[in-house]
Amino acid sequence: MKAENRTPTPTENDVDDLYFSVMSDDEDVFPISDSKYADGLQFQEVLLSSISRRDDKFGVKKLSVLPTKSLRKKVLLTGESSNPPSVIQYRQICTICYETYSSDVIFHNKNCSHLFCKECISHHIGTKLQENISSIKCPDPDCRSVIVMDECVDVVPPVVLERWSSALCESLVLSSQRFYCPFKDCSMLLIDDGDEDVSQAVCPSCQRLFCARCKVSWHVGYECVDYQSLDVNERNREDLLLLDLAKTQKWKRCPKCRFYVERREGCLHITCRCKYQFCYGCGDSWSNKHLSCHT
Repeated sequence: MKAENRTPTPTENDVDDLYFSVMSDDEDVFPISDSKYADGLQFQEVLLSSISRRDDKFGVKKLSVLPTKSLRKKVLLTGESSNPPSVIQYRQICTICYETYSSDVIFHNKNCSHLFCKECISHHIGTKLQENISSIKCPDPDCRSVIVMDECVDVVPPVVLERWSSALCESLVLSSQRFYCPFKDCSMLLIDDGDEDVSQAVCPSCQRLFCARCKVSWHVGYECVDYQSLDVNERNREDLLLLDLAKTQKWKRCPKCRFYVERREGCLHITCRCKYQFCYGCGDSWSNKHLSCHT
């Protein structure tokens, strides 16, 4: 049978060169692809296996030239890919919603080892602030670690951060020293420095006048002692105007029902619409001893 002479293709030559380069300590990057190398390597193994079986018949000692497993792995991992290996994204479990997330979505409290997704920890912080809690602890029920605000800049919205910052500042002031602007549309946090000589004050935020002693809007025409002696229901602006008018007109109040009474003429003996009788001069319950009272 006539042997056929065939010139090896460039790919086969590359595979042969690659095969023997694996047996050496050469660390060069291999120029061919993984698939081509695998096909060539399989062909080499079949060929050498056939040669080895023929050598056994003639008692020829075999010399293994197959590449070791570690070298095969090294070649297969090298390849010709130009793309660098991608970064492995580890997935972790949020211990609030128990969903798995990539590490870039997970919030890790540095004061403990618990992990939460950013959405859950943001909701937790917002809820605690609504409960007027400024020192917010880890959501884990068995953990006493505190969440640091500086670590949550990229987690919670700016408006929540601002509220959290204000709550922390407020917590540093003793409760006996802090009060709020009496005007409901302002409510700025203010600090009482304990100066009892100061009564009139101006809110630095809304620029309106208020009483620093009574912690209310300024009570025009009333000293602090007189104002504080009034019932709570009589301290709004309309009531103060009525009190001021009654004081000017010298009206008297029934000691029982607190209704204002005006005496136009006659004696000091007044019978109120509630049937209570009192002295218009001194305001006490009526008796004959009040005949000598003067208005």
